[in-house]
Amino acid sequence: MGIADGLFDQVITSIYSVSTNGYGDETLTLVFSSVPCRWQEISTQVTTGLRETKESKVSVWVPSEYSTILPDYRVVVGTETYIVVSVDNKYNISGTIDHVRLYLV
Repeated sequence: MGIADGLFDQVITSIYSVSTNGYGDETLTLVFSSVPCRWQEISTQVTTGLRETKESKVSVWVPSEYSTILPDYRVVVGTETYIVVSVDNKYNISGTIDHVRLYLV
């Protein structure tokens, strides 16, 4: 049990991975559904894996079992779709992932 487990009182409808074909068309593949989370609408500047600075408008905490989520994944909550711009694994004192923080635009 992680330190943030008691905070996951909201639910993400679904999370999709994205692949692009040679013509630039995107295909979404469902990876997770009904994901427990802590949803916080807050503007934050984050640095992406490409060392670009972007303005995130949502910060989401999810349990450690969702640590395979990557930037560019799509997060759907109700009818709204967000894009993951940065992923931050949070570790406990034992050195294992306690929870994952996603930054969305």
